[in-house]
Amino acid sequence: MASSAGALALVGSGEYLAESLVLENALVDSGRRGRGESGRYYVQIPTASGHESAERREYWRNLGASAASRIGIEAKYLDLQGRSDVLAADSQMLYDIEHAALIYFSGGDPYLLTEAFAGTQLWSAIASAFARGASLAGCSAGAMAFCSHLVEFRSMGRRSRPGLGLIENLQVIPHFDRMHIASRIPALSGKQWWEVPTLGIDEKTAVVWESNSGWQVVGSGAAYLFGDPREERVVAHAGEALSLPDPVGSHGG
Repeated sequence: MASSAGALALVGSGEYLAESLVLENALVDSGRRGRGESGRYYVQIPTASGHESAERREYWRNLGASAASRIGIEAKYLDLQGRSDVLAADSQMLYDIEHAALIYFSGGDPYLLTEAFAGTQLWSAIASAFARGASLAGCSAGAMAFCSHLVEFRSMGRRSRPGLGLIENLQVIPHFDRMHIASRIPALSGKQWWEVPTLGIDEKTAVVWESNSGWQVVGSGAAYLFGDPREERVVAHAGEALSLPDPVGSHGG
């Protein structure tokens, strides 16, 4: 059994694409080291795309399978479109999670994803697999859902929603190179713009946690950490570190 948690990746965009091969291969390698012979699968969790068409979901399934094939690992696709599917997860899905080298939540609707997994046996199994050495990644909606808070875009930032809580006191904005103007808005209706520290992640960029090195940026863009809008943002590029909370349970807690 692994003595420490696996790698955790918060990805701004680009799941399963060729330019993500280096990152995803490193995550699989980490999970194989952490889980030993149990780390056999590249598990795809597409729940955030549950509102999309069957054809679009099949596109994501095939793209993920191609990514796994390039790495040389078997893909397992968990066809979970909403909370009823997650609650009905069978023993085979739990087996796939238990034997994953990498568990990857792809993008879409972060609110749907969080509502589907919050408080479920399947989420507990995923968190446990990560704590025992499997790598865990979330792209876009997946990265948002992992945190304690979700940015509520539809309220124009006036409030946040609860996330899955794997990372405390944080919320994520993916695709940040498209959206970073929001961080310059100082206040709205007399209230501070951000409820908790906020991490913006550019497209084709990830912020990756490992037990021996903490949080570092990888990819072609940057990551931006900010809180009080009157304070200057922290900007980090590939190879640079960020000071963020360690994932819950990553030290056996």
